[in-house]
Amino acid sequence: MPQMNFDLEDGQGPVSFVLSKADGDRFMAFMEECTDAIKRRDQLTEELESAQDYAEDRVRVLDLVREKLGVPSEPHQGMDERILEALDALVSNRPAPGRVVEPPPWYVTEDKPWFAYCPEQGLMAFETEAEAIRQGQEFIADHLDECWNEEADQVFVGRATQISTQVDLVNRPDDSELDEDGFDAEGRSWNEDWAYICNYRLQPVVSDAAKAWAAASSTACDDQFAPDPEG
Repeated sequence: MPQMNFDLEDGQGPVSFVLSKADGDRFMAFMEECTDAIKRRDQLTEELESAQDYAEDRVRVLDLVREKLGVPSEPHQGMDERILEALDALVSNRPAPGRVVEPPPWYVTEDKPWFAYCPEQGLMAFETEAEAIRQGQEFIADHLDECWNEEADQVFVGRATQISTQVDLVNRPDDSELDEDGFDAEGRSWNEDWAYICNYRLQPVVSDAAKAWAAASSTACDDQFAPDPEG
């Protein structure tokens, strides 16, 4: 008759007992089932942890996309649908080659050098300092729920002094001006999909004071050369 020994890991000797051959066979089959169940449990636990990691990564990625698209963080319900709607709108509004469109609200430009930034909602650009300050105050207010969000002290307003600007633009020459390898007379290589080539360089942004002076000067010139209504 088989003797079974089990170490209970309690600091004492193993537990022993004797079974008949038939009961021993039944017991061993039961232990194999227990071992398989433990392996399956461990496998499910690993799959669950992987799924949780994926879900957390997905939330982080969606949050980054949401910030870039300017989609509000609240309410959380329907977030995926609102992100897809923003993406659809962005794609449908993509300009045709050569068509000039209004830049998105997070683009700092020569006309919108002022900006307000919030870690949760990203950056928004404005024409004036007052607009940027107003948006910054709204960002701060959004951090107040039952208590202050720890990112409330990371909201700030600023003005760009230099912006990356397209320079050295060269439009694509006619295909008749390219050799069989796609090179023009200046030795520039042209990919078949390129409409132009260029560089980008940081360029100073005109100050508000300079803009005001230019506007005032233009008004003064208009007044000086305006026709005399009595003449």
